[in-house]
Amino acid sequence: MLYINTKTDALKDCGFYFGLEEYLIKDFKAKEDIFLLWNVVPTVMIGRHQVTSIEIDQSYVDQNNIEIVRRNSGGGAVYTDTGCLQFSFITDKISHKDIFTSHIKHIVETVNKLGLKAEFTGRNDILHEGRKFSGNAEFIHKDKMVIHGTILFNSNLDNLIGSLTPDKAKLTKHAITSVKARVLNIQSLVNMDLDSFYDFVVNEIKTKVIELNTLDLNLINKYSEKFRTEEWNYGKNPKFDIEKSVKFDSGNFVFRVEVKQNKVQNMKITGDYFSLKKIQDFENAFIGVPFTYDDFVKVTKTFKVKEYIYKLRTKEFLGVFFEQKKRRISK
Repeated sequence: MLYINTKTDALKDCGFYFGLEEYLIKDFKAKEDIFLLWNVVPTVMIGRHQVTSIEIDQSYVDQNNIEIVRRNSGGGAVYTDTGCLQFSFITDKISHKDIFTSHIKHIVETVNKLGLKAEFTGRNDILHEGRKFSGNAEFIHKDKMVIHGTILFNSNLDNLIGSLTPDKAKLTKHAITSVKARVLNIQSLVNMDLDSFYDFVVNEIKTKVIELNTLDLNLINKYSEKFRTEEWNYGKNPKFDIEKSVKFDSGNFVFRVEVKQNKVQNMKITGDYFSLKKIQDFENAFIGVPFTYDDFVKVTKTFKVKEYIYKLRTKEFLGVFFEQKKRRISK
């Protein structure tokens, strides 16, 4: 396994490493598989096919200086920071039966040598006694494949749950109070710091080493540019439609919203409610508006919900599309 040593270089942003992955599958020639191990500043990595505004709490990530970067790979949104390691395997083997296990086994076996009971389970996760510390994703370019994943070592779990607000049930039924029951920082199980753990993992997996600065850094940085643009990270959302049926005291509603490029294209509100003003004016007020909680709030300050729909509260309307503001996480 050819390890590309990025450890001695200054901390890079996530875009750099995604650019490095592109360079390694498009331009770098190697006879063996490639292994990377890296970490970055606080970042939410969005899956290639996800809608950014649905996956994150924009206010939270802004307030906590968390970067947003879309991956080339599919899968779900992932939070990472300097207390978390990312690994990448780059291989020619795109025809094997299971796209993950042939390489994820290197991480599982390495972690288990420290006395843990890690196992690869489900679609793409690594667990220790039922608690997740690693999720993985992949993408294919021609005859090359990148498998990359996360190792929670000493990550900020408050930021993890705060930034990935859309469906906290993905973590646990009572995620706000018991996120630690489902995810795990493995530093709590090993007697070493992150630096020592990094070296241990590399020494277990590598067979050959080359230095990052021997590669074409200009080309890597060129590939990295797209991962730093708003168009890539927010504008590459697939078109999607929302249809939700909801019953409130004010009536039975069906809300239909069409979103493209993260902006509302159309909104229709049907049901047995009573309208106080022309409902089309209220619906049209959202056309062209970014599909975010804060932008919807701005519209409702001018086009007040209660002035258009009898007895419907603003909080109820916003709650149809966005999770309400978070409660404080119990330690």
